[in-house]
Amino acid sequence: MKGLMMLPAPVRSSRAMMLASFCIALILLHTFWRPSWGGSFNNPPPPPPDNLPDHLVTAPGPGPGPIKGPSNPSHNTTHDQDELILPPTPEHPPVPPKPVSRIPKKIWYKKGKRERTLEMLDWEAGCLHRNPGYTSQVMDDEQSDEFVRNTYADHKELLDIYLGLTVPILKADIFRYLVLYHEGGIWFDLDVSCGTVPIDDWVPKEYKENTGLVVGWEFDSPYGANAMRQINSWTILAEPKSPHLWQVVEDIIQRAHEIMEQNNVTASGIRMDMVDDVVLFTGPIRFTGSLWRSMEHNYNHKVDVLKYANLTQPALIEDTVLLPGFSLAASMNRYPEGTVVGPSLVIHHYAGSWKNAEGGESV
Repeated sequence: MKGLMMLPAPVRSSRAMMLASFCIALILLHTFWRPSWGGSFNNPPPPPPDNLPDHLVTAPGPGPGPIKGPSNPSHNTTHDQDELILPPTPEHPPVPPKPVSRIPKKIWYKKGKRERTLEMLDWEAGCLHRNPGYTSQVMDDEQSDEFVRNTYADHKELLDIYLGLTVPILKADIFRYLVLYHEGGIWFDLDVSCGTVPIDDWVPKEYKENTGLVVGWEFDSPYGANAMRQINSWTILAEPKSPHLWQVVEDIIQRAHEIMEQNNVTASGIRMDMVDDVVLFTGPIRFTGSLWRSMEHNYNHKVDVLKYANLTQPALIEDTVLLPGFSLAASMNRYPEGTVVGPSLVIHHYAGSWKNAEGGESV
C-alpha cells in the first residue's frame, strides 16, 4: 500500500514476541505471587488448619508468618511453666535424694498366755496411728515357738535350749533377738507406748543410711563415771542379720550351758532361782555387754563407753545409733538444770509382769 511505511518483517516479528512475553509474565505473576504483607490481588490468605496448636496460630494481616515450633522434638512447648524441668542453678540447687533406712517398718510384740489389756491395745493402736506405713505383728507362745523352729532349723543347739526353756521371760528375751535378727524391724514390749515423734525421725538423716541398729540408754545421767551404764531392751530397732544381735544370742547360749552344768539339768530344768539375775542372763545388761563385745570383734577396737556418757544427742557408733536416756527411758534419767533435752520417743509403763517366782504370767 502506497503512502504507508511498512516495517521490515524481522522488526515486526521481534516486537510481537516481546509483547507476548510481557503478557505471559503478567499472567504468571497474577497466578503465583503472594505479597509478604498477607494480601493478594483478589483473595485473602486461607485460615489456619483446625488442628494447628493455639500457640502457632497468628491473626491474618500484616506481619510475619506463623511461628515455627522448636527444632528439639523432646521439648514440649505446651507444658505450663511449673511443669518444666529446669537445670540446677546456684539459686536452685538439685534436691538430694531422701536417705533410705535399712530398718523395716514393722513393729513386733510378744504376748503370753493372758490377753492384752485395753491399755496395751490402745498403745499399739496409737503407735500405728502416729506412724503411717508401719505394720505390727503380735506373736503368742505357740507362734513364737513355730517361728524359731522353722527359721533356725539348722541350729540344733539353739533349738534345744530355746524350745526347752519353760521360764516365760527368758524365752521372751531370746525371741526378741531372734526375730529381729532374721526379720529386722522394731521391737516393743507390750507396756511401751509411742511419743509424738514419728519413728522415721528418730535417727538423724545424716546417719540413716549407715544405721543397722538403734538402741537407747536406760541408765545414763546422772549416774557418774563409775556407774554401769545399761542399754534398755524394751525398744530396739534393727536391720535384718545384724551381727550384734547374733552375738547376744551366742552369749546367752553359752551362759545357758553353764547354768545347766552347774545345776545338772537340761534347759527345761532351768528355774528362776538358778539364774543370778534375768537382766544379766538375757536382759538389758546381757544386751549391753554383748553389743560392746560385738563391736570390738567386728570393728577391731574397744568402745569407750564414757565417751557417750551424759548423752544429749543421738550418737553414731560404727553402724549403731545410741539414743540419749531421755529418748527411751525418760523416767530413769535426770539432767543438770539448764540442759536442753529432746522429747521422749516412747514411754515405758513398767508393767513388770515377769517379776515373780515363775518369771512370767501364770494363768
